[in-house]
Amino acid sequence: TNEFVGRSSERRHAMLANAGSLRLPSRPRVSRVERSGKRDDAVVGKALARFFQGQPKVDPAVKDAKKVLMEHTDGFGKGPWDIYKVPKDVLKAMDVLIENGKTDGTYQGTESAWNGTWRLLYAPHLVVLSTLFLSKIDVSYDFQKGNAIQANVKYRSPVFQKGWLNSSGGIGLTQPKKAVVSFDKFWVDVGEMEKPMSGDNLNPVVNFLGKILFFETIATFPVLYLDKDICIFRFPPLFSNLCARRSNRW
Repeated sequence: TNEFVGRSSERRHAMLANAGSLRLPSRPRVSRVERSGKRDDAVVGKALARFFQGQPKVDPAVKDAKKVLMEHTDGFGKGPWDIYKVPKDVLKAMDVLIENGKTDGTYQGTESAWNGTWRLLYAPHLVVLSTLFLSKIDVSYDFQKGNAIQANVKYRSPVFQKGWLNSSGGIGLTQPKKAVVSFDKFWVDVGEMEKPMSGDNLNPVVNFLGKILFFETIATFPVLYLDKDICIFRFPPLFSNLCARRSNRW
């Protein structure tokens, strides 16, 4: 009996020893950096969700109208936008943006909303005027820091040949949604060239004539629609709406 008890005791000791050497599989260790990264991702994800939920929904009609304008000008590539052949769907799209769109307050700061080059894609009164002078034009506006503006009109004509009509000055706001332009420098670049000259060396005669022909009293333009790509504004004397698109032209 004592021998049996001794053997049983030895077996228990052996089993306990083996059990002590066994280890359950442990969870994979996660470093502090990994835990921190996961928390950051979760925080960023929640923040983005709140951001997008808080954004105003874009009216489908506005979205479709803007698509029409963008596709119309995309078709011209790097060449001039033909403001002499504007299809009716572009005019309807402009009406939709004016009626249903809004400026979202971006007109309040030219440096944040307007900086860059914009090219006219619709300007009926300029089309009529240039046609009377047997010319075709391509108009762009370059908004710069400090509320500075430069207007460049590329022309070609069998009478006046080719060149650029240029002016520069400043732009300000007299009241919400109304921009006032004041040009004080005028110059002409004659000949075929990719882009206009800087206007550092002004011809005094041309500059003088430009100042005489520029009427600041009619240079107030109500802004009817504005986003990061499209701007629609009005030329009040003729009740004519103009439309421009931001362009990486130069």
